[in-house]
Amino acid sequence: MGAKDITVNIADGVFNYRVGAIIVDSGEILMVKNSGASFYYTVGGRIQFGESAGEAVLRETFEETQIQLEIDRLAYIHENFFVMDSDGEVYHEVCLFFLMKPNSKLREMKNSSFKEEYGDVAYHWLPIHNLTDFHIYPEFFKTELIKPANETQYCITKEGNTAVMGNKALDCMQSVVSIETDRLIVRDYKKSDLAEMHRLWSDKETMYYLDDILTNTIEESARYLKIGIDNADGHYFCICEKGADSFIGSIGYTITESTPLGKIVHMGYMMLPEYHGRGYMTEAAKAVIEFAFTKDDCIRITTGCITAHEASRRVMEKVGFRKEGLRIRAQYHDGEMKDRFEYAINKDDFMAEICRKERF
Repeated sequence: MGAKDITVNIADGVFNYRVGAIIVDSGEILMVKNSGASFYYTVGGRIQFGESAGEAVLRETFEETQIQLEIDRLAYIHENFFVMDSDGEVYHEVCLFFLMKPNSKLREMKNSSFKEEYGDVAYHWLPIHNLTDFHIYPEFFKTELIKPANETQYCITKEGNTAVMGNKALDCMQSVVSIETDRLIVRDYKKSDLAEMHRLWSDKETMYYLDDILTNTIEESARYLKIGIDNADGHYFCICEKGADSFIGSIGYTITESTPLGKIVHMGYMMLPEYHGRGYMTEAAKAVIEFAFTKDDCIRITTGCITAHEASRRVMEKVGFRKEGLRIRAQYHDGEMKDRFEYAINKDDFMAEICRKERF
């Protein structure tokens, strides 16, 4: 272990910051095994202070193979909590696993091992479809590498169990979204928004056509607020007037389908009665649609309303949604089944309209 390696001894254990290289060729992965260990692990090691993770994985792979490899992409961020069998030390380790580009020279390496301070380390090409036959770390490689995701995955291992959270978890850790328009700020929810959010979601006039999510207690509103903050299955924003930062409404969308081309989402919105008739919701909806198509990998946005809800229909049509159908007696509301209009807007149409406006 070099003096610059990022490993921190603290009262309760040790924190490590590492990189690992996923080197794949012809259905096999290159792993290594120390002569004194019972398990296989990836080429890699600790990141050094002042070094980026990418620089570290290139350095480590060269040191261990004497071949200059190239990075394809970051494949996994692995947060691992474990106890070392040899000494009972508690570890909290973060490892970034990079998929490396294929290199034919790896199969031609003259040496079958290299030396480390803990002993000789041997190279092994293991068949990906049979990794369950081997004692390897990380163990989630046994299933994840058979059909790897195209996007970076976030994984947590605690007490030997791994949860692969997917790339959505990474989205949730990104900086807070704040969209500015001429008169509004459309931003992610905060815990301090609870009182104003409850005023909106419990307002029977506002929620007349959204009675399925009308809240009666602040505890119910708090549960919805948590969903909004977590952004677990979409994006949910509060709408504020510029300057005063006063809460006036809510808008967002839920992911209904994830495709190789992007996400299909369903949009909804509501606004306190005293702010109706000012064009605020149209302004906010335009901003969120642009965000969804240009910043959040959405390819189609759907929405809809009961046919009697004329104000909502006007917003949909003003911002570019196209009416795609009428569903007869499709939604239960206020004691009876009612007709419902369905609207949608596709990314291609939205971008084409932007280009058309820019030309003129």
